[in-house]
Amino acid sequence: RHSYVRYLTTRKHIFNFLKFKYDLEDIPLRSLTMKFMTDFTFYFFTVLRLKVSAYNDYLILLHKMTRLALKKHILKRDPFAGHKIEKVPVNHRHLNREQFEKLLNAKLPTYRLCHTRDLFVFSVFTGIGRADLANLTEDNIVTKEDGSKWIHIARQKTKAECHVKLLDIPLRIIEKYKGEGEDGRLFYVPQTCNLCRSLKIIAEQCGLGCHLTFYQKRHSFACLALANGVSMEIIARMLGHSDIRTTKIYAKVIDKSIAEQIGGLAAKFGSQK
Repeated sequence: RHSYVRYLTTRKHIFNFLKFKYDLEDIPLRSLTMKFMTDFTFYFFTVLRLKVSAYNDYLILLHKMTRLALKKHILKRDPFAGHKIEKVPVNHRHLNREQFEKLLNAKLPTYRLCHTRDLFVFSVFTGIGRADLANLTEDNIVTKEDGSKWIHIARQKTKAECHVKLLDIPLRIIEKYKGEGEDGRLFYVPQTCNLCRSLKIIAEQCGLGCHLTFYQKRHSFACLALANGVSMEIIARMLGHSDIRTTKIYAKVIDKSIAEQIGGLAAKFGSQK
């Protein structure tokens, strides 16, 4: 659904740009040129006054559409071949020990906020994304010979196998919300927009001093694991990354002071939850 909305928004921007630049409502695909892409980019920057990070996604989707036209032999050449999307440095935010401790121990006033907090905490300890969390069922919980329980899933986004050991806190969260999901799913997971609204309130009530998003829990999980000596290869498998270069991004945000702050975090919080 999110991808569908992005494509609709891209179509709207293309339509508005054609009216603004050429006073047209549509043009043939074969009329696309590199100058079109340059002018389209300039339109985002000057007329709409968007930042690079805000309009890059629309340019990427336009690239995808022309490549699809090439595959279907609608176009004979890629009109944007050689065009480079401007890269923007990304700040991969994560919670430090103090922030996570506040979040974990906060006495929140409503069930909705507690539920959102627990889903976030579960994802911090497992690295599982929202879509995979929403589809998690009892069949994904595997008990090993030593009695430990593991999550075995293929990530929805990359189809990569993902194996994660369940520690005490995520096991208790599963037990707490067992049966709330539909069609055998372990959890009821709200839409991303609703999660974000709840997380904004939670961040304010906990005094975290940051903009809290649901995706941030994957960054926090990776940083937590790296700081506690888990190898890059294992983290990549737990996160379901198909390319270890994606995992290496998280290593860049870890320094000695962070590692010292969150060392032994899982053991400490196991007795507090």
